[in-house]
Amino acid sequence: MSPDWRHLTVASVPPVAIVATALALAHGSASLPAVAGLFPLVCHVVLVAGIMLSLIFRRGREFSNLLVILLAYEGLRLYVWQPGAVVERADLYAWIALLAPANVMLNEALLERGLLNRHGLRRAALLLLQLGLVAWLVSAPPVALTPWLYYAFYSFGFLGHTSLPQPALVMTLVCLASLVIFHFAFPSLLQGAALAATLSLILALHYASQPLLSSSFFLLAASAIGVALIAHSYILAYTDELTGLPSRRAMRQEFMSLGSQYSIALLDIDRFKKLNDSFGHDVGDQVLRLLSVHLRRVSGGKAYRYGGEEFAIVFPGKDRKFAVTEAEVLREQIGKAEFRLRGKDRPKEKPAPGTKRSPARGLDITVSIGVAERSERQHTPQDVLRAADRALYRAKAKGRNRVVV
Repeated sequence: MSPDWRHLTVASVPPVAIVATALALAHGSASLPAVAGLFPLVCHVVLVAGIMLSLIFRRGREFSNLLVILLAYEGLRLYVWQPGAVVERADLYAWIALLAPANVMLNEALLERGLLNRHGLRRAALLLLQLGLVAWLVSAPPVALTPWLYYAFYSFGFLGHTSLPQPALVMTLVCLASLVIFHFAFPSLLQGAALAATLSLILALHYASQPLLSSSFFLLAASAIGVALIAHSYILAYTDELTGLPSRRAMRQEFMSLGSQYSIALLDIDRFKKLNDSFGHDVGDQVLRLLSVHLRRVSGGKAYRYGGEEFAIVFPGKDRKFAVTEAEVLREQIGKAEFRLRGKDRPKEKPAPGTKRSPARGLDITVSIGVAERSERQHTPQDVLRAADRALYRAKAKGRNRVVV
């Protein structure tokens, strides 16, 4: 599904919200002790809920990211923040600060291939291997390795404002840069959530010396991913993946908010089956996507993918005359549009100047449209939709490429 600007806007909200929350918490941390006892419970509930959602939706990336956040939080809560811990707290903190962001970056770099398969098992095995390695290193740290965790590359003054060791800080900057590139190269709600969660995770590690403040950022990291999973599932349920238009389910949801006056147009691509049989389903999918571009431009109405090669346009508050006028404009635009079929020898990369190729073949695409409006005879959206469907069949019977009421 190609995200539109609304999705891009929503995907950019979580990182901004995290930064705003960071400033608010940093200046209001004195009020946190009043709810200190609730943080472990709330963090665990949100993390477990997010992990369960990722299992339900079979999202390997989000499952792995939430598991990384959970392990980092538990490592700090049980061994760094608790007095009398038997492990070397500073070394454990340094390893968590180094590995947690790196694992999120790795998860986002890998292709999403589900969860309950060999790819998911590899992710889990990698985390378990790191967990075992870190447990061994902090219980009996090698003398030669420990100084590397705190190696100082630079001595700039501003580095004194963070408790992150410089190797972990370098890894953090690399991860942030990579996630920003991922976010804008493949914009989506889940990419935005990964960036927001990483920002929260870094702030949680930065404020590790203040357990309450750090816990609040762990909570924000888990919440960003959990909320994005819910929003992503909503988009999948109510948006057509091929065209990016709202689906039939979204249209039925829209029916519930229609007033006493509205019209509905039902559109069908003429001879679409023949086009699929002649050129293949890939070309048919291209035509559907190109058609959706024209449907988004309809004035006063909202287009939906009704099913197959059929689309519906709902005109809230508009009478039949208005809907017919817009339908005619749409029909003419589609009829005049250039649908170019690429030659089979078209290379994947731009050819050198002078290279000869077979010319792109033009496809003549036309549509038939049936229009109906709410009246005393047809007073529900389902009735109007059925009337538009009957009008569409009459348009087909009369020779196609026309609008019939």
